[in-house]
Amino acid sequence: MDELGGAAPQANAAAHSWPAHLVWLAQLLAAAGPAGASIDTMPDPIQAAVALCEAELLGLVCEAAAGRWIALGPPVPA
Repeated sequence: MDELGGAAPQANAAAHSWPAHLVWLAQLLAAAGPAGASIDTMPDPIQAAVALCEAELLGLVCEAAAGRWIALGPPVPA
């Protein structure tokens, strides 16, 4: 449970995988580690915002703290 009493988001690796056009985001988030990455550290903030929205709808990322994004899974493609 999270601090608001709701269930923490869970990755469903079997149902979702990283689309080819979002592999760069998966790799960037993996490199950022558990602290996550913020949009302002990404090469193109507008492209990053669009990619993060799509990845969030797919259940691949979440905003762990204000402005800090982490990957939920599955593993980053090679």
